Formats: sequence, C-alpha cells, structure tokens
Amino acid sequence: MDDIKKAYSLIKDYKGDKYSFGLDCLDSIPDHIKRFGDNTFLIISENDWAKPLKTEILGLLKKSNIVIKGLMDTCPPNSPSDSVLSLARALEEKRPATLTCVGGGSALDCAKCANVLHSLFPGEDDIERFFGVGKVTSIMKKQDKKLLPFIAVQVTPGSGSHLTKYSI
Repeated sequence: MDDIKKAYSLIKDYKGDKYSFGLDCLDSIPDHIKRFGDNTFLIISENDWAKPLKTEILGLLKKSNIVIKGLMDTCPPNSPSDSVLSLARALEEKRPATLTCVGGGSALDCAKCANVLHSLFPGEDDIERFFGVGKVTSIMKKQDKKLLPFIAVQVTPGSGSHLTKYSI
C-alpha cells in the first residue's frame, strides 16, 4: 500500500491539479475543459467497446453545459498522417475553445499533432517541420501563438502520451 501512496504522491507532485487519475476520475473532465471555455471538440472511439464510455462522457459534458463543437472517431494505430490532417481541418472549421481526446497513445498523439498543425499553420499539411525536440516551442515563440488547450483522457496503460507534450 505504501508504494501506491508514493505513486499517487509522485503524480500529484509532477502534474498538480492539471492531472486527474484513479477510480471515478471521469467526473473531472468537465472541470478541466471549463478552465479554458465552455466548448470542446471531442475525439472518442466509435468502436463498440467505447459506447458506454462515450455515453458517460457525453452525459457529463451535457450536465456541465459544455457544448461539443465537433465529434470525431479516434485515429487508427500509429497516427496516420491523413488522420492528423483530417482532424486539423475539422478543428479549423469548428474553432473550439478546447480539444478533448479520449483514447490510447495513438489517438492522443494524433490529436496533439493536429492541434499543432491547426494552431500554427492552419490550412497547411506539412507536419515534418515539427519533428524534433523543441521545434514546436520555437515556432510558437516566433509566431507568438498558443495551442488549443488539450484535455487528454488516456484509456489504456500502454503509453505515456497523456503525460507529455510530445507526439510520436
């Protein structure tokens, strides 16, 4: 039990109140979104396994008066570039206050990359300019731009994608 308490403490020290985890943490999703606005673009799987999860999250958002400006299925494994581009175009069209992705590492990575493309170079499709540590930060500083606030809801334990700003 001490190891579990230590793990909880490490995560809280690392992320503070910007991170929710543990049993029954889905209820905190609306609070994370509302820090930045009253609407979001939601990415969540259309697969059968996710239907109860999707229903629960949609109910939480509705109860909290959060408008869903767009809804999209998660991308296939390994974040194909056409999925990134499709999501970036949808973000440009819908102009949400936040981006919320419920999924595994590939879904979160796709959303992060689409967010970068949408926020820094809307309408373009060259994602290779962002490859490498520090490139996005450098571009953001030069352009004096910010990314959409991103609410990452990791549903599988196989990736650390929800803990970092990096996309693989």
